[in-house]
Amino acid sequence: ADSVAMDASGNYVAVWESVGNIYGQRYNSAGTAQGGEFIIANNAANERLASVAMNASGAFVVAWDRDQGTGDYDVYARLYNSSGTAVGSEFLVNETTTYDQEHGRVAMAADGSFVVIWESNTEASGTYYDNVYAQRYDSTGTKISSNFIVNTTTSGDQDSAEIAMDSAGNFVVVWENERTAGTSIYSIYGQRYNTSGVAQGSEFLVNSVASDNDQHASVAMNDSGNFVVTWDRQSGGSTDADIQAQRFTSSGVAQGSAIAVTNTTSWWQEISNVSMDQSGNFVVSWSSNNQDGSGWGVYTRQYDNTGTA
Repeated sequence: ADSVAMDASGNYVAVWESVGNIYGQRYNSAGTAQGGEFIIANNAANERLASVAMNASGAFVVAWDRDQGTGDYDVYARLYNSSGTAVGSEFLVNETTTYDQEHGRVAMAADGSFVVIWESNTEASGTYYDNVYAQRYDSTGTKISSNFIVNTTTSGDQDSAEIAMDSAGNFVVVWENERTAGTSIYSIYGQRYNTSGVAQGSEFLVNSVASDNDQHASVAMNDSGNFVVTWDRQSGGSTDADIQAQRFTSSGVAQGSAIAVTNTTSWWQEISNVSMDQSGNFVVSWSSNNQDGSGWGVYTRQYDNTGTA
């Protein structure tokens, strides 16, 4: 599945891309399928990269990228109630449709309001680069104000954005920020927002120590607003990468230093994902190349709410 989300009772929904369409399947807490797989979107030649968020009551929202037939992508979304019934039709998220608007990601609050983020491609002097945009919605899928830019620094590329939200609707967005335009060397940044979509402080650097390259951030937040960010750290040359994690309080204060999640940097370890429970315990998964002696393998590690493995 491209993405999976769960409610407070353990019911969950998985969404994925198949032959250019977006599908979903609901399950109860015992893992039993609830009805059959269902089509979320099949209105374009190519629909991809589905993301889903679900609140504690089981309502959920799906966002995805759609090729409009021009080679450029837009971000669409569709809202569902806890019975898996669509609430209205799909809707276009981005207001600017020039160039690619892609990699839509979504987070939902307890009251059913939600936020969609994406990367907006711009051309300047023949060079393409991305900025991170967001759009807030109420529980009926009605826009709250307009699209807004998340990153303050707009020189160079802002890429691979992810979002996490607490039950009240406070949220944090993380992304990789090109340190110097045109170098493809990145650091991880974040920006916090309150329930009204007002930025809390400035964008902040997640990886306090820069490596050869810091990329592919993932973020999880609990209902208290505490959050953890994981990312790939490339060091020691192009053949080595490992997974790092950094814990933060709900005020955005870093808790201790970055945590070395992986035991070794002898393999290429990347594309981490993190999830957190309400007590602040968290689990990280990632892909590791040839660590098991046979191509790529998936690994995981658990932590308590003090950051101890």
